Amino acid sequence: MLERYKAALCVHDADDHTTPIRLTAGRTYVRLRKGEYTDDDRARWQDRFRRWATEGVDVFAFIKHEGNPDAPAIALRFAEGA
Repeated sequence: MLERYKAALCVHDADDHTTPIRLTAGRTYVRLRKGEYTDDDRARWQDRFRRWATEGVDVFAFIKHEGNPDAPAIALRFAEGA
């Protein structure tokens, strides 16, 4: 149904679960909610973001910020590989 109506699935990556990583529209919204991302985790997401952007998908990715004093550093590490 999301694809039929060109509605984006919100991908939610959390410590205890991740929703399906599936594009359903020409844009995607990703919530990176883990308290910490390893270099390998970050590289996998960065590769996805780059691939999706190359395919013409608008990517909106957000880092968990509330209750996470490391959020700015996590966001900067993600941006370094952009």
